[in-house]
Amino acid sequence: MRNSGTILKLKKVTPEVNKVTLDKDNEIFRVSPICGSCFHWAIFNLTNGTRDKKCDAFPRGIPSEIWNGSNSHTYPYSGDNGIMFYEATLDEKIDVLQSIMEINPSDYTRKLLDVLESLKVDRQK
Repeated sequence: MRNSGTILKLKKVTPEVNKVTLDKDNEIFRVSPICGSCFHWAIFNLTNGTRDKKCDAFPRGIPSEIWNGSNSHTYPYSGDNGIMFYEATLDEKIDVLQSIMEINPSDYTRKLLDVLESLKVDRQK
């Protein structure tokens, strides 16, 4: 991983808080507490088969303050292309995955779909 010509070394992973600590005491989230539940992040990454720090609002990269949860992105943010946080429902996530499976099936997408469908069944009990 490079940042301004400096190599950042992974020092420790703290899964209980979903953070990775980099050198110089910088921390980033593996999955954003905000973006991880956003419809626009899900659509962008599921369509592209990625789990990047990018979305429809920020195709060149989600700003750190949004990714790390300091900004909920429920109000306009410079460079967001007029797209703000929208919490995807479980049904919406399942619909997207089913559409992707029809176009480009993969084991990863099938596993995600299985997990979400089992969550839906559990919630209906």
